[in-house]
Amino acid sequence: MRAITPAADAALSATITQPIALVEVAFTPVSRLSTRGDVSWGGHLWSGVQRVAVSGLSADGSGSQSARLEIGNADRVFGALVLGQGVADRAVRIWTGDASALAADDMTLAFEGVIASAEVTDASVVMSLTAQGSRTLYAPRRFVGASAGFTQLIPAGTQIKIGATTYTLERV
Repeated sequence: MRAITPAADAALSATITQPIALVEVAFTPVSRLSTRGDVSWGGHLWSGVQRVAVSGLSADGSGSQSARLEIGNADRVFGALVLGQGVADRAVRIWTGDASALAADDMTLAFEGVIASAEVTDASVVMSLTAQGSRTLYAPRRFVGASAGFTQLIPAGTQIKIGATTYTLERV
């Protein structure tokens, strides 16, 4: 059982709460973002410069998790980061708590997974998040086709045997 610090106990019993989410995205370098301005927690500075919104945070007993992360892109910096480094299978962690209680044990790890997809616009970057393994551990993660510059492809339905495994090519 987790002990509640006095600051967290006071935050929980307060009439007005200050919900906060801290988001860590494993880009190079790691992006650490806060929904409530600049915050120091866990030995790191979490930036509140960009508008950050976490929604649809859910989990079930089978280990499936999902969330939606929206980050402001008015200066186009975050969009350039997403497009430049890619998002497929990029690790994301989200902690939640109250901004008035930021001791090491006050925040709760609410999500740990990967980015499933992202949409970049001039105004924002919207990412769909999922648990590692639920939708991301399938092959192939990358597709070969005309959009990638390939104009001559092996016909759909062709079977390729490697050892005891037979792969059937499909078109999507």
